[in-house]
Amino acid sequence: MKKLDNKKQLPYYEKHSSEFTRRQFLYNSGMTSVASYLALANLPQIFASNAYAQSTNGQNLAYVSLDCMGGINLAGNVIMGRDSSGTQYETGALDSYLYMGLTADLHPKRSGMVDKSFGLEFHKTSGILIGMKQVLDGKTVVVNGTPVLVSDMVDGLVMAYRSTDDTSENPLNTSIPAVRAGANGKLANLIGNQASSNGGNSITDPFVFDPVLRPPKIENSRDAKNLSSLGAFMNQNGNRSQYTSFMNTIANASRKRLEMISQSRLPANARANIERSMSTMTKAGPFFDTFTPAVLDPMQTDAADLNKVFPDVFYPPRQFQSNLSRDLDTIGTMSYLLLHDNLVGSVMLAVGGGDYHDGTAMTGVLKDLELGRYIGEIIYYAALKERNVVIDLYTDGSAICDPTGVMDESMLGQGRVIHVSDSPVQSGSIMLSYRHGKTRVQQPIIKKDLANNSLRQVGHFLPGKGGGVALTANSMANDITMVWKIKMLNYIAMMENTTDLKLVTDKFEAIFGRGLLAADAASMIRFNYLG
Repeated sequence: MKKLDNKKQLPYYEKHSSEFTRRQFLYNSGMTSVASYLALANLPQIFASNAYAQSTNGQNLAYVSLDCMGGINLAGNVIMGRDSSGTQYETGALDSYLYMGLTADLHPKRSGMVDKSFGLEFHKTSGILIGMKQVLDGKTVVVNGTPVLVSDMVDGLVMAYRSTDDTSENPLNTSIPAVRAGANGKLANLIGNQASSNGGNSITDPFVFDPVLRPPKIENSRDAKNLSSLGAFMNQNGNRSQYTSFMNTIANASRKRLEMISQSRLPANARANIERSMSTMTKAGPFFDTFTPAVLDPMQTDAADLNKVFPDVFYPPRQFQSNLSRDLDTIGTMSYLLLHDNLVGSVMLAVGGGDYHDGTAMTGVLKDLELGRYIGEIIYYAALKERNVVIDLYTDGSAICDPTGVMDESMLGQGRVIHVSDSPVQSGSIMLSYRHGKTRVQQPIIKKDLANNSLRQVGHFLPGKGGGVALTANSMANDITMVWKIKMLNYIAMMENTTDLKLVTDKFEAIFGRGLLAADAASMIRFNYLG
């Protein structure tokens, strides 16, 4: 360590990386906690490289990480093809889906068993499908003067890979990588519904984890109002002059400290970002004027559209009243912050109860239905706000069904095979995209093969009662650290509006670094145009 000069006693490390994190900046600058909040929440990413979260073309595509904890039977909801074609078409013999909950009578080859309402092919008894349809069936929005079905503007991917049954061993959380890839908001980049380092339950890959992006916990509209507040001090009219004076004092202190640091020997990009930060420091007071508690309360600001999405909250069947009320308070609030005026960029939503291997099928169907309802609610709100959104539904491990084909014959069991235990080899994810303004027919967003078949599947399962993930299908199938990378490649491809695979991989490497992608990574990019 050496001194910069006789006047400035700031530490300078000769071998320091040319790219600092914001946390390093805060440590060295000695900002107060309030000034730290202002710098982090409302200013540019001070020490980020020019590529960091700024390398995309400005689409700023809203992103939802939906983590169902416990290991849901995902492949029993979405049709899983049994070959390497990339399609969902090859479904094998009539007895080959027992582990995924489907008897021979419910086999995908049977007439009427496959539902294509959302592009991605679901089984007709899928709880996720039923939940999405409960919200979206028949719903339209006007596009260029013409009513268009919301479901016609949805499509998705299914991904097969092995993950263990222990959340701590599965770096599946994509909320922080999405922010780094470009999911940025005016008020906060990331919010979550759990008080954890990434807002959810599953961990973030340590390589891509950024402690500065730790999100505030938002479970309801009350939490949302606290995103931008100084408490009672701010809300009392009599304190207005004191409040303004307080904010100006903080801003001036922060600006002076930044001025001192900007004169030190720092990389050019860091100095440029600091100068931009100083030019906006005086906006601290107006920031709190703009993002008032009333603006951040969904039911005060956007009750009309929220009432369209959650109509049954007010007139529900009694047995579902509590769940639907929670939908409005949690899903409605998160959707509002994500999709109304781009207040936040990425949402982390963790849902418990995925470990539904209790000797029934009903428990699993109901949990899947809940997830599908959440997805439908987020998509419908995006449609009303004319916004694009990506939803990543994932789970640790999976639930396996009875190999002898014992069925749950209750009304809610849907005639499916009972869930009996965890299984890490039936695992996977689905990514759904709502693209506003163009239907799947008008402008497909899924890559196609030479025979014009949509390639909605990455990897595949083996034949034989539901088999499991073909671990040699690609580099992701048996390497859990590859999963977030493939998802981010697809996310970046949509933001870039391109089918140029090299452009997408170059953007990925500019953001996350070189040497992270396997040789076959580009072949797993299936999303392209947003339109």
